[in-house]
Amino acid sequence: MSRPRTLIIENDKEDRASLRQTLEDADHAVTVADTGSRALDRLRDSSFDLVITGLDLNDGLTGLQVAQAVKWRWPKSSVIVAADNESFDAVKTAINLGVDGYLLKPIGEAELERTVNRALERREARCCLEESSEVFRWEGLVLDKSKKTVTIKGEPVDLTPTEFAILAYLMENAHRVVPPVELLEAAHGHRPEDQEKANDTVRWHIYNLRQKIEPHPHGPTYILNVYGHGYTFVGPEG
Repeated sequence: MSRPRTLIIENDKEDRASLRQTLEDADHAVTVADTGSRALDRLRDSSFDLVITGLDLNDGLTGLQVAQAVKWRWPKSSVIVAADNESFDAVKTAINLGVDGYLLKPIGEAELERTVNRALERREARCCLEESSEVFRWEGLVLDKSKKTVTIKGEPVDLTPTEFAILAYLMENAHRVVPPVELLEAAHGHRPEDQEKANDTVRWHIYNLRQKIEPHPHGPTYILNVYGHGYTFVGPEG
């Protein structure tokens, strides 16, 4: 894979510096945060291939809370938790959250390298699995990414490339609310700078999409608004 983008969240200055140096030596593009709050600020709009978080962050947030937020916001990201001791409850919670590794401090370079490599391999496997799933279905609506087609109850629907890209992205991310800026970035390959203009543009595309796919455009059942946050698709079938 290309150079991994890695976020380190650690309140201990020496541990933070050590992790950063080791991973930069391994050709990671490293970003650091010394509190959970600062990490969440970075994660709001930026995804990372790998997130390594300490368990105790000393700012009202725990590493497990950060891990949960990462897995919700960026489900393709890999997460490793680093802790001072092997708490059974913490390990169990980490496993339930779907983290990709659990390290005990002090962290040796060899163990860090093994755990990071395994985590990135799991991420690559997840991405490959998701990319192989090209067909999305929900209550008569079928979108085929490879064929670039959309049908409703077997009847073809004529969408513009932007409308198709927005619908595909919403269906792929049906587990969460997608902000308008992110939808435009997914459709056009670059992030718009003017958020107000992005909101208006996406609103227009969503309006047109609803005219084409919704049984009742003014009472939508596929694409829903979440006021102040963005749009969400009701969910993929099965």
